[in-house]
Amino acid sequence: MRRRRRPTRLVASLLALLFGCGSQVPRSDLERTLGPLAAQPTVSRADPGLPPAGTAVPGTPSLGAVAGPRPQAGAALPPAAGGGPTAPTVPRSPRAAAGAGAASPAVQNRAGGATTAAGPAPVSNNRDTGAPPASTARSPVVLGSFGVGSGPLGALVAPIPVAVRAWMADVNSRGGLAGHPVKIVFDDDGGDPQRAIAIARRMVDHDGVLAFFATYMVTTLPAVLPYLEQQRIPMIGSSNGSEAADHSPMVFNPQTGADLGTAWSYLLALTSQSDKRNVAVLYCSEASTCVNQYNGIKRIAPEAGMKIVYAGQMSIAQPDYTAQMLAARNAGADVVMCICDPPTQIRMIRSAHRQDWRPLFSATYSMDQEQIKAGGDDVEGLLASATTVPYSTSPKMKPYLDAVSRFVPGGAVGGVGAAAWVQGKLLERIASFVSAEPPTRQSILQGLASLERETLDGLVPPITFPDGDRDRVNLCVVPLRFERGLFRPLGGDDTDFTCAPGWGPAHPHEGEAPK
Repeated sequence: MRRRRRPTRLVASLLALLFGCGSQVPRSDLERTLGPLAAQPTVSRADPGLPPAGTAVPGTPSLGAVAGPRPQAGAALPPAAGGGPTAPTVPRSPRAAAGAGAASPAVQNRAGGATTAAGPAPVSNNRDTGAPPASTARSPVVLGSFGVGSGPLGALVAPIPVAVRAWMADVNSRGGLAGHPVKIVFDDDGGDPQRAIAIARRMVDHDGVLAFFATYMVTTLPAVLPYLEQQRIPMIGSSNGSEAADHSPMVFNPQTGADLGTAWSYLLALTSQSDKRNVAVLYCSEASTCVNQYNGIKRIAPEAGMKIVYAGQMSIAQPDYTAQMLAARNAGADVVMCICDPPTQIRMIRSAHRQDWRPLFSATYSMDQEQIKAGGDDVEGLLASATTVPYSTSPKMKPYLDAVSRFVPGGAVGGVGAAAWVQGKLLERIASFVSAEPPTRQSILQGLASLERETLDGLVPPITFPDGDRDRVNLCVVPLRFERGLFRPLGGDDTDFTCAPGWGPAHPHEGEAPK
């Protein structure tokens, strides 16, 4: 007779399966974002926004105390098609505040299991869990957030899932959206378009997702957009991985978009802070968005009085950029723009400095991250921009930093995380539209379409979502310069947006260089 294996060996085998070769997100990438992770096989490896396992969070129940009964396997989920009564039509631009009312905060991850607003609760092996406790009278607003969770792109967008989790916990601690608890389903598409489509369908069909929120699909959004448009599923915010998002009726992005917005963010960072105009542009070869951004810059450069004297493609995996820096210097460039991630930007600046060449380096909002601080004195004077008021200096972004500190301690913060937080504030603004029971996709769409010259209390310039193209919804940024260890706003004004020429009456500044 075969001897029975001890339970401890079975547990060890499960741990090896979950954290060994079967993992889709390298442990090192998760730990870089979230801190040391304990080996707990019940935590979803597809959720890069989870705080370190075992972290004590103020107000979190003990691991054995989950509020309310657990749902049974196979319990009914919120309707995927967003059925039920829709919110009534109201005049545009309501100042809708989140409704009051008791709600049990919960979030759902791909492993299943509930996470309370104050921190993670135990999870089970059933995927379809996380339903609100029996005492909750209102059904949840279920949102989906996913994208690339590993590699250089995963590191760049790491603050997004952290901010999403922090916002969800924060809004639920204040009663949810008009009394409805917010639930968020996370996943990692690994940069695979087919996997992204499958995730989107599963979230809608099985998890009851009403809208996608603060996604980070840097390379996979074009594959998912046709499905969203066919099913009329709104997407709030965008990671700016595709220009197609700026021309979709289902994408509602309060920040600068990937088409005109990103191009202007590069140019405004430069033209508002310097009179230098001979520019070299280096753009990455790893993602199509890099060449698209270069094409956008090239298209509008004459309008900004900028001359591109050198351009070249490079890899963000290169250890050195001496050849490109010498070519740019020989072409007469006095400014270098890098369409890349912060670690690449640092290596590029150092490559120039080793040749005793010190041009002005200028970038976009992707530099507004904690990673850039690793450059030390080399990045002093680097120009960039913020798509919201700056997270590192503005008092208006203190609630974002406080929420991360409270609900996702140790989680990554940065400009893209601040943008995700603002996208959550956009949902709070339309909370009155989802006050009906149950909340529906149509009610979310009505609320977003109703907004007119909305500033979210100064977090963004006045925005309106038109029925057609949305590439001009927001063409404004806050110009930044890296000084004394921080990106600091132009003139010290944290709320001073600078906009593209002709972009409406949002602000008197229109990309002019200082006198």
